[in-house]
Amino acid sequence: MSEREIEQPSDASTVRWQEQAVAQLSFAINLFIGLAMASLGLAFGWMTSKPITGSARCLLLVGVSLMLVSLLCGCGATITRLLDFRKTARIARRRERGVTSADLDDLRLSVRELGNATWRLFWLEIGSFVGGTLALVASVIVAS
Repeated sequence: MSEREIEQPSDASTVRWQEQAVAQLSFAINLFIGLAMASLGLAFGWMTSKPITGSARCLLLVGVSLMLVSLLCGCGATITRLLDFRKTARIARRRERGVTSADLDDLRLSVRELGNATWRLFWLEIGSFVGGTLALVASVIVAS
């Protein structure tokens, strides 16, 4: 393989890796949504099984709140991804119809903003999930 081939991958390779990135991000968002839902179920089950007081209750409420934030961010990330895909498809259709690149600039800006929003929501989803997990674990330790 020549040095030029290594520096510039084929279009098929780029498309394949972009498809992988899209699939992996979607999987990760859904994974953390599922984990947050399961954590909330465990927390609510623990809350109803015995009375929790003091600092354990405070930590439990913080954990539940952060898990809800994680869940909402995951749902938001999913929605922004769907809007991003929809607008990207619209750009592709218009480009195939011969619309000039300048006419697509507003749509491209919107797609870029949606992509950035998706990533911000994804990282916030993970951060709030980690914080919620730590708070829930700490509440179990304190209550024990």
